[in-house]
Amino acid sequence: MELRGSIKGLASTFPKRKILIELETDGRLEDIEKLQGKDLDITFKVHREKRSLDANAFLWSCLGKMGGVLNEPIYDMYLYSLEKYGKFIRIQIIESAYEDLKRMWRHTKINDDFVGLNPFTGEKETYLEVLCFFGSSTYNSKEFSRLLEGVISDMEQMGLERPTDEHLKAIIEEVEKRYEKAEIHDRRTA
Repeated sequence: MELRGSIKGLASTFPKRKILIELETDGRLEDIEKLQGKDLDITFKVHREKRSLDANAFLWSCLGKMGGVLNEPIYDMYLYSLEKYGKFIRIQIIESAYEDLKRMWRHTKINDDFVGLNPFTGEKETYLEVLCFFGSSTYNSKEFSRLLEGVISDMEQMGLERPTDEHLKAIIEEVEKRYEKAEIHDRRTA
């Protein structure tokens, strides 16, 4: 069961030093009562409004048009756009760990390789400097707007028709409103 709610009260027990948490949620009492007294796995994370499907669909539509002109799969266009306009971190890892790292990220790109001493074994090993790109679903409104505007700029350079300014403005405003609403909610519950 996954619910949305907020913490309304905290207390600490003594001497066991357990934490008592009072929650307010939108769940149904009868569903929650069934869990009372049971050993639960509990996860807390700050609620974020999801970006509208319109904004995501709009991005993917633009990527599809570009991919059609270049005869490239839409997902490859997405990865290209993440590299060009997205956010990433730079990581240095032992070469043998690269396949595991790739499974953890939306997209990775080897930027450089070098030989260095392993700090644990003292032996020489090959290291990779890897750029790890975040997927657009993790972006805030500013980051998503930058990605979308970059994709639209690429469309124009390819001679594709730019979406109307009104349509683009409406999409970006919708994304920003959703994030503002989530940030206001976060501040109120903090």
